[in-house]
Amino acid sequence: MEDKKYCECGCGGELKIWKNNRTSFFLRGHHMRKKGWSPPDPNEIHYCQCGCGTEISPLPNGHVNDYIKGHHLKGSKLSLEYRIERTRKRWGREPVFSPYLEETFISYDKKMKRWTACVKENGKWKMVMHANAVYKNRFGEIPKGYVAHHKDGKHSKIKDDRPENLMLLPDEWNLRFFPVLAKGFGVSEKIVTDCYLAIPSDISDDEEKFSQLCSLLTEHR
Repeated sequence: MEDKKYCECGCGGELKIWKNNRTSFFLRGHHMRKKGWSPPDPNEIHYCQCGCGTEISPLPNGHVNDYIKGHHLKGSKLSLEYRIERTRKRWGREPVFSPYLEETFISYDKKMKRWTACVKENGKWKMVMHANAVYKNRFGEIPKGYVAHHKDGKHSKIKDDRPENLMLLPDEWNLRFFPVLAKGFGVSEKIVTDCYLAIPSDISDDEEKFSQLCSLLTEHR
């Protein structure tokens, strides 16, 4: 009968002996342990070392991680070089930088035909519309129910998101009214925007504003 062999980390785990009588020196995942390692006290509670207070349960092999997934870099500022290299490995391509936002990666959303930006909000990285991020960075917060609208009606190129081409517009006007009016009157969205901006600022009622906009668009037919 073959002698039993045990993991060399000192955990006492039995190693599998293959048909050719060969075996590994360690159990899977134990090769980084120091000799003489002993499993943690099962009655001891372990917490994520980032300081979030989340309890960490031991793995089946007895090892206890220092952090929960994704918290090993929490609270630390990632260098630009690290972010570039991580993007290369994750997406297999060179990152594209925004010409209007410092050290900000952007990508093109083929479905929406718009550029999105990777920004950090409340300590977490998230993808947002590049135009909205540019407007927020240059002019301030965007009120709820509003979006950054492109004055020239174009949004497929990076340069379309330049600050001077952006304005605030109610979400419904941007996604519903402007495209319908442009199609109905046979004009470009730029003309619709120009007519909208020509409406006196003291008119705040949406119905009156819509009526004024239609009147101005009639002149372009």
